[in-house]
Amino acid sequence: MRLLIPAFVLLAGFAGISSFAFVNPSESGVATAEVVTETAKAVDIDITGLAEAMRDPAPELILDVRTPGEFRRGHVPGAVNLPTDVLPSHLGDLEAHRASTIYVICESGNRSARVTSLLLREGFDAVNVLGGTGAWRRARLPIE
Repeated sequence: MRLLIPAFVLLAGFAGISSFAFVNPSESGVATAEVVTETAKAVDIDITGLAEAMRDPAPELILDVRTPGEFRRGHVPGAVNLPTDVLPSHLGDLEAHRASTIYVICESGNRSARVTSLLLREGFDAVNVLGGTGAWRRARLPIE
């Protein structure tokens, strides 16, 4: 009979990774560890996809997760700023958008990918914008 005892649970927050380790006493009495990893798979679009989505008469939420200073220096038109470091404590503020798609953007697509994974785990329909605001600017798309 094999006995699995939960040894620890490591939640890697914005990385979108949950790891579980189990100690499994073997027949020889030597414990072995087994690690199981689950990742929330982010959906990605590029800036062209975001620009197309913004043409919809009922646009979805564009969530800019950069710092307030970065946001003030220029952002995608209509974007709402909710920085990565405070977002977990403000998930309730996004409840009104649970039934719609949330486009998550940062400067390059790295922070937004982590936030997108978090939102997906929390049951939101979230999409990461690849290339972020940097790619948006380089494409000479409008900035507010």
